[in-house]
Amino acid sequence: MKNLSDLKLLGLLEDIELHFAFLFRRGFQIVSVIFVDQNYEDWQVTMATENCIIKIYSNIGIIGLALNIPQLYEAVGLLELGDLIYGVSGNGDLSATGPEPPMNEPPDLPRTGQLLEKHIDDILEKIGRMLLLLSFDDLPVPSSKFAAMFPYN
Repeated sequence: MKNLSDLKLLGLLEDIELHFAFLFRRGFQIVSVIFVDQNYEDWQVTMATENCIIKIYSNIGIIGLALNIPQLYEAVGLLELGDLIYGVSGNGDLSATGPEPPMNEPPDLPRTGQLLEKHIDDILEKIGRMLLLLSFDDLPVPSSKFAAMFPYN
């Protein structure tokens, strides 16, 4: 019989594969899975390609997502999906893919996946333009070893 941590891990990976299948089709790979509490309720899953880093996480039951490109990761870290969507659309409407959830229901994996799928190309284009505007003396070079980029995730 599998223990609780194994069951939580398998369930989480199945949910990620279901609601973020479009990322796997784009070549993303899961590079890190961390449970941050002893009850396995808070977690973070990091996915990456050579061109993008995405962290999907649960903190106190609230689902979040942050991303960035490797060239800016060490300089500015990850940027929250809501902020990026606001920056792309300019209207801050995070419910663009469906009706606004009731106030007592935080965003869930399906809704987060839908939002990312709808906006990912515009977000990455905008981040790419930001990179061109920034002038770094020593721009970090993306590592081919994803795990080395996330020692503490």
